[in-house]
Amino acid sequence: MLVLKENRISFIQAAIVLVIILAEIFLFRKVLMNAYIPSESMEPTFTEGMRLIATREDKVGRGDVIIFRFPGDPSVHYIKRVIGLPGDTVEIKEDGVYVNGETLEEPYLKERMKVQDEQIFVVPEDSYFLMGDNRNNSYDSRAWKEPYVDKKYVEGHPRLVYWPLSKAGAI
Repeated sequence: MLVLKENRISFIQAAIVLVIILAEIFLFRKVLMNAYIPSESMEPTFTEGMRLIATREDKVGRGDVIIFRFPGDPSVHYIKRVIGLPGDTVEIKEDGVYVNGETLEEPYLKERMKVQDEQIFVVPEDSYFLMGDNRNNSYDSRAWKEPYVDKKYVEGHPRLVYWPLSKAGAI
């Protein structure tokens, strides 16, 4: 009898562990994602080497920071800020960024953007115009061959920094 009870307890424990593992796999495939900041393009908001947890969602608003698959190589993930929404006209000028003729307020920028040539972009339907917060050191919509990211490439929004521990916390 004692052996049978121990086997039953071991089976129940193994089943519980299996359920927890499967729940975590589901959670990280369908709800959450792990992200790494490989460069300084989003400084000061996110610094190189940070590790984040993001929620998988595709609802996007102006000013949101999103993680997306780079259209030029969908196996690579990027993190950038949404500047232009579908139908917007984005103008890059010496004195700042304009969206639909209005100056974009950007308190998250560390320094003023250096502009060599003014640019105008009209964001197509179902697409976004994205820029890094470190405007002078960011490979983003201003430089890409195809400057817009289709909504199908959006993976999620960063929600939590977990590394380095000194910066850990909700975003």
